[in-house]
Amino acid sequence: MKQKIKFIYIFIGFFTIISTSCKDDFLKENFGFSAVGESIIYISPAWEESDYQFQCAGLGNSKFTIETKPDWLQIKELTGNFENDIATIYCKANEDKDFSTYGIYIDQLVVKANEKKYAIPVYYVNEGEPKFKTNSTFNITYEGSFLIQNIGKGVLLWDIVSMPYWLKLTYIEKDPSVSSNICIMENQAINIHFGIFSVYELNGTVTDTIIFKTNDKNNSIFKVAVRNK
Repeated sequence: MKQKIKFIYIFIGFFTIISTSCKDDFLKENFGFSAVGESIIYISPAWEESDYQFQCAGLGNSKFTIETKPDWLQIKELTGNFENDIATIYCKANEDKDFSTYGIYIDQLVVKANEKKYAIPVYYVNEGEPKFKTNSTFNITYEGSFLIQNIGKGVLLWDIVSMPYWLKLTYIEKDPSVSSNICIMENQAINIHFGIFSVYELNGTVTDTIIFKTNDKNNSIFKVAVRNK
């Protein structure tokens, strides 16, 4: 699981999947925070101790100190430096008996930098037994989409780790009840939309593969055969 969580962070950052801006004014007014971090740390006691990253706009290469953290979060060093607005901490989640039911439990770090305080959302993930389901084939002309479903009893996490150079992910469509694009709860689904880069001229029918990585124990790697038609 060590590499997966790093990729999840990058995926969030690239597609701006999770936004905490809606909470920003409330936190500033009621808790004295200057801002909320622009990324979320997902962590589980089932995962190895590893590097995790969070981002705060405008902090550049500033020094930081973690002033408060969840009791269940074990962090090696409480001080460090941002690099281009991104900080890295080496940490692990310990099991919390209050979170024994599968799901996502929300907490936060309080980070101080440049005499200001920032709230960094931290999501404790009890994975349960998720099951990944999608099509094994995908035909696309100029644009198209297919569903990703969680038909198990747990929290489904997923990444796209590889796809054809001529294919691009354009947007992710979900029901309002689905709070996150990369965490799919039991009996929920999202619709991922793709397009073909116009700069590439594809001669005839071209076939390739989209590769997913998930936390489904029986489908940790899932391949979708993609073909332009």
